[in-house]
Amino acid sequence: MLLRRPLTRLRLYKRLHAEIQHYSSSSQSPLKPPVSSANHHDLLTFRDHARSTDLSPTSTVYVGTTYEYLCTQTLLRLGFKDLIRTGGRSDKGIDLLGHWTLPSKTSPTKEVPVIVQCKAVSRKPGPEMIRELEGALSNAPAEWRGEDAVGVLCAKREATGGVREAVRMSGKGGVWVMIEDLDEGVVTTGREGQREGGIRRGGRVKQILWNERVGKMVGEGVGAGVRYVPGVGGRGMEKEVCLMVDGVVWVPEMGKVEQEDKT
Repeated sequence: MLLRRPLTRLRLYKRLHAEIQHYSSSSQSPLKPPVSSANHHDLLTFRDHARSTDLSPTSTVYVGTTYEYLCTQTLLRLGFKDLIRTGGRSDKGIDLLGHWTLPSKTSPTKEVPVIVQCKAVSRKPGPEMIRELEGALSNAPAEWRGEDAVGVLCAKREATGGVREAVRMSGKGGVWVMIEDLDEGVVTTGREGQREGGIRRGGRVKQILWNERVGKMVGEGVGAGVRYVPGVGGRGMEKEVCLMVDGVVWVPEMGKVEQEDKT
């Protein structure tokens, strides 16, 4: 099982690189391929890499990359899959590329291409963020520029009235997801096998909204709801926003609704 993930990721990168080569022939500058895959591929390996290179936890690179990986793992709970980081200064404003399995009560479910921007900033979000997202969609590789392509913006703060209006008025499929940081105390294994204290960065979905174009893709009866999940360190229960179909929690990994949970 340890070999399956790298091999699958390699195939995804090859597919992305093929799209990039195709896009290179257009008049616009192509999106450059991922640059960080050799050093890290998730939160844990990035933290190890940062420690080995003495990268400051307060640096823009550390904060931004950590939030991108946080969003990558958190979005899985909403049905996003095959998410890979593009990385680099020439990423054309695209942090993640992948697909979204749209919520459904029946199988097979539909998948649409998505690009994701991750805003690890504490400032109040504004409608200019949605304009940047639209620009990123226009500059995406060919597969991610179709009529059914969706742009997703992940941020640490709730959408303002201006952001809501910008999402609503956008001519492209747009989704806003608020993902909060969540630190969980865990025990990790050091480089020489010694057990040491550490922190696992986790995320909590606090808000989901989309425009009419995406609403037509997901269909009637699909929307955001609330479910209860274990709190930090398993202490108590906390609310998390989730996707629901006809008022029932949707479980993307199972490809169906969770009949027992009707929160």
